[in-house]
Amino acid sequence: MDSSVLRRHGSTLLALMVALTVGSSALKATGNLLTATASATTLTCNTATGTTPATIVVKPVTALTGSATIAVTYAAVSGGISVSPANGTLNSTNGGSGGVGLTFTVTFAAGCTGVTNLATTPVQFKQAGTNDVSVTLTTNLTATTSGLSASPSPVTISCVAAGSSSPYTYTVGPAVTVNVLSNALNFKFGQLARR
Repeated sequence: MDSSVLRRHGSTLLALMVALTVGSSALKATGNLLTATASATTLTCNTATGTTPATIVVKPVTALTGSATIAVTYAAVSGGISVSPANGTLNSTNGGSGGVGLTFTVTFAAGCTGVTNLATTPVQFKQAGTNDVSVTLTTNLTATTSGLSASPSPVTISCVAAGSSSPYTYTVGPAVTVNVLSNALNFKFGQLARR
């Protein structure tokens, strides 16, 4: 065999290897490695009673074996939604055959702050920092009452007028302290006193 035939076969083989390498990298980049299942995709926040959290379970598409792991995080969420924990790692135990996956809890900010009725918010999960599967949540806001309450309630304030004719003498009753609380936060905002 002469050297020109070897060079031609060598360059053809090199081109084929480059094509296979690029093709397999492109295939890996376009496929999701994760699946996500939400317990609910519509979440309701009530200014008087709060919210019931939902969960999202994240698992690998293909069961993990041996020492294989996938680091799972998510992009920052908006719309008054809070997700925890901040991250997790799938391994052959929780992401293997029969594994339970990682559970992320989704709830609202206290007092429904930042929540918009009928808004859609994506929770974009990432594996090793790369965008992967996402779950879109719809938010329902029920703001029928104030999230604030006063204690004690009701409040009685007294003022007594003395004398049988004008000019009367008025005597103010004892001071009453009223605490203003947030039902969602169970936090005391302040006190109002009337004297």
